[in-house]
Amino acid sequence: MPGASDSPASAALENGLVTQDYLPSASDTASPWISLFREIHDTYQPQAPFDNMTVYGMAAAYAFTAPSRPQAPTRPGSRSSPR
Repeated sequence: MPGASDSPASAALENGLVTQDYLPSASDTASPWISLFREIHDTYQPQAPFDNMTVYGMAAAYAFTAPSRPQAPTRPGSRSSPR
């Protein structure tokens, strides 16, 4: 099923867009997040475009799943997750 970033309108929507850059740009190859997201993209859906909409979606998915990942203790003797 084609996504929003597959359409020609997607590039037009991003053209001239000004943001506060809370996420790295899809073209920022020095960012470790972009490297990770690019690796995931190329492994599971290489035919889809890799653009800023993709980065936003992956960042949202990462943030959504963060509470389900185990966390390291913050200090000696503390539990790694609330019970």
